[in-house]
Amino acid sequence: MHLDISPARLYASLLPSGEREVFCHVQAVAAPGETLDRRLLHWLVWQFVDPHTGDSALAGSLTLSDAQSRSGRVSIAALLPATWSGGRLEVDVRGEDGIRTAQVAWDVRLFEQTGAFLPPLAGFTLVLVGHRTGEVHRLAQIASQGFAWDMLALAGDWRLLSAPYSEATRPEDFYGFGQPVHATAPGRVVTALDGQPDQPNVGALPDPAPFKADLRLALGNAVIIEHGDGVYCCMAHLKRGSVRVAAGEQVAAGQVVGALGNSGFSSGPHLHIHFMDGPDFLNASPLPVQFDIEGERFAPQCGAIFSGISHNT
Repeated sequence: MHLDISPARLYASLLPSGEREVFCHVQAVAAPGETLDRRLLHWLVWQFVDPHTGDSALAGSLTLSDAQSRSGRVSIAALLPATWSGGRLEVDVRGEDGIRTAQVAWDVRLFEQTGAFLPPLAGFTLVLVGHRTGEVHRLAQIASQGFAWDMLALAGDWRLLSAPYSEATRPEDFYGFGQPVHATAPGRVVTALDGQPDQPNVGALPDPAPFKADLRLALGNAVIIEHGDGVYCCMAHLKRGSVRVAAGEQVAAGQVVGALGNSGFSSGPHLHIHFMDGPDFLNASPLPVQFDIEGERFAPQCGAIFSGISHNT
């Protein structure tokens, strides 16, 4: 038995308090031809270690539940002090007898943002889903979206819909549907996907079977842009036929790349956006990029409403 981690590279995100947040999923994997013995998955011990001194900045432990023992998967989320300057995460798994059954260590990196990133939507924007511990993007199978947002453009008076919500509500009834999506910074397009239909219904996810068979379909129509310094931006669920850029094209900050839609694995119109450290969203690790909004740099969270800038289109 050995331990894997998701995401493959751990980046500590900066919180408004000055503390650093780290999260990951630890997965016990059986050797070929073997099955996981639940008796070997009883207790998990972890610590963040300063590589220079060997001192532990933070440590914890937990007794695995029956469900965790069966799946062999455990999530770790921790707040590190503002003085944390990087190091490694060490994880031990112990059996019912207290004897160590697996051990592994991973580097924890501090992400230092060098460039400015603008909001992708103009006007008032509602954050439908953020990326704090426990939110859906942290729990999803695709690790690169760990620091993702789901956003929706609002009307000038903050209205979400043009009519009261009902079972008959369509994607077109949302003010944000079809609104321009802008490049957050200068860069080069590495992926441009179009042609998937927008989901016609609102309020329920589509049949997951096709997306499980090919996880790339979950993005729907999407654009991935390389911004330099190892930063890539993925913008997904764009409206069918709206993608204005092609792979290899250079784009400017604020340039329109598509329109907000409801394509892919989506239950309602929104823009999914996240930053990652590689071009392949299935294998990259998430980056805790912050936006420059209203004169400040921060990561807006679930429920926040902010005003985007007036992009030049």
